[in-house]
Amino acid sequence: MAKWSDYARSILGSEDDIQKSYPVQFKDKRGWLVMSNRKLLFLEEEGFISLKYNKALELPYSYIAKVNVTPKLIVILDGDGEEFNFTETDVNLKIIGKGLQDLIAKSKQ
Repeated sequence: MAKWSDYARSILGSEDDIQKSYPVQFKDKRGWLVMSNRKLLFLEEEGFISLKYNKALELPYSYIAKVNVTPKLIVILDGDGEEFNFTETDVNLKIIGKGLQDLIAKSKQ
């Protein structure tokens, strides 16, 4: 099991679970976009041989106003209009965006 997932679980706590995760870039930093039942995390990956992770973003789904997906970019707007851009992944960004939109909708039920 990857260490990033252990770190993500420690942030989420026992009431929330990881649903999806993808390697992406955020603010020119590589790391993991982690989607749980309730929130979105970006865990920045540092190091080469000995990896270390830092939480660079924690955004509850209730605070996400809009998700836009283009072929090269996922743009998330929060309730204050702040923009978060995610790029460069081996996974089709449309798949990531759809997964995020589905989890946001499910969290509102």
